[in-house]
Amino acid sequence: MRNVSDRGFRSFFWAGLLLCACSDNGFKPASNQAAPAEKAPPGEGNQVPEPPTSLPPREPTPPTTTVPTPEPLSQLPAVITGTVDEQRFQSFKYGEPNPKVDYLFVLDNSSSMKQILQQVQLGFASLVQNNNVFSPDSQVAVMSTMIANPNDFTKTGEGVAVYTGIELEPGFIDFVDKASIVNYKAKVSTQANNWPIIGCNKKWFAPTDKDEMGNFCFTGATQSTNSSLNAEAGIHAFSQLFQKFKGKPLFRTGARVNVIFVSDTHDPGADLPNLVTTLPTYQKLMSAALVDNKIAALTFHAIAPKTSKDCSAESFTTTSYYTLVDASKGEKTDICTLADYGAFLSRMIARSKIVEPVFQLSLPPDKILQVLVNGQESKAFEIVGEKKDQLRINGLDPLKSVDIKVVFDPK
Repeated sequence: MRNVSDRGFRSFFWAGLLLCACSDNGFKPASNQAAPAEKAPPGEGNQVPEPPTSLPPREPTPPTTTVPTPEPLSQLPAVITGTVDEQRFQSFKYGEPNPKVDYLFVLDNSSSMKQILQQVQLGFASLVQNNNVFSPDSQVAVMSTMIANPNDFTKTGEGVAVYTGIELEPGFIDFVDKASIVNYKAKVSTQANNWPIIGCNKKWFAPTDKDEMGNFCFTGATQSTNSSLNAEAGIHAFSQLFQKFKGKPLFRTGARVNVIFVSDTHDPGADLPNLVTTLPTYQKLMSAALVDNKIAALTFHAIAPKTSKDCSAESFTTTSYYTLVDASKGEKTDICTLADYGAFLSRMIARSKIVEPVFQLSLPPDKILQVLVNGQESKAFEIVGEKKDQLRINGLDPLKSVDIKVVFDPK
C-alpha cells in the first residue's frame, strides 16, 4: 500500500478496514483458542497486549486436540502408567535388575502352630544360607494374626481368647522388634520362656540380618506364645494396620509389597459370623494400602490348608487366604502336604520380583501405530483388561530395564 501523507485520512482508512474485518468474521477474538497446558507465570497471564501498529493477515485458528492424561490408579496389581506428550506418544519404563521388595509375614500365633512355625524358620534360614534368592534391596517384617478392638487398638478384638498381658504380645497390630520382645518378657513373665531369642532392633530387617547373639532376625521375630487364640483373623489384622497407623506409610515408596499368610486355618479361624461378613476384600485392602503408601504392587501369598480339618482340628468354610492369593496372582501351598518350606519360599520370592508387563493406555488401542521396545518395533503385544484399554507386551524380562514407547495415530 502507498503511504498517505494526510494523517486524518490514514486513520479513517484503517478504522474502516478494521470495522469491515470484524463485520464479516475475518478477524475473531482469541477466546476460541485452546488453553495452554500450563498456567502462565504470575503477572503475565493477565497482561493486555499493545495494539499492533499494523494488521497482518490472520489465518483461522485450527482446532486443538487435547491429549488426555491417564488417571491415577486407585487399585493394584500394578498396571503400569506412563507419560503422554503432545505428539501422541506414551512412554513407559519396565523391568528392574534389583527391585525393591517388602515382605510382611502374617503368622498365626495360636497353640496349634508351634511345629509349623519351626518349619518356616528352618526353611527361611536354609534358603538364606544356601541360595539367597532375595533381591539385594529386600526387607522383611513379621506380625501376628491377632486382631484388635476397632475402637481401641491397644485391646484385643472380637473372639480372641484373652490371657493376662496378651495385648503386649509382639506382633499385635504392629511389627515385631527387640523392644516389643523385651517389654513383653518383662511384663508378662509367665510367658517369657516362649520368647528365648531377644530379637533385632529394627522392625524391618534384611533377610540375612542377625541379632547380637547370631540368630537370624527372622527367627526371633517368628517366635510365638502359642496361646489358645480362637480368632485367627490375619486378613482383618492386616487391614487394621492401615487404620492404626493412619497418616503414616508402612512400606517403602516404590516397593513391591508381598504379604505372606502362614496359618493352619483361614481367616477368621473361629466361627464368628461378624468377622465373616466384614472380611476385607482384595479391592478394599488395595485401596487402604494406597492411602498412605506409594507402592508399586501388592501381592498376597499363603501357606494354609486346602481342606477343612485335613491336618489339624481347625475348621473353616471358605479358603479366604487363597481368595486373596488368586486375586493378586501370588503363590499358595497346602500346609497339610507341604514338605519343603524352603522350596516354596524360593518360588514365592521369585514370583515377588515380577511385575506383569501390563501398561495402562491413555488413548484408544485402535489408534496404536507402533509399539517400540528400546527403539525397536515389537509385534508381541495384545490388548487386555476388562475395558480393553491395557497393553500387554509378551517376552519381556522383568529383571531387565527397557524403555517402551507407544505411537498413536495423531488424527
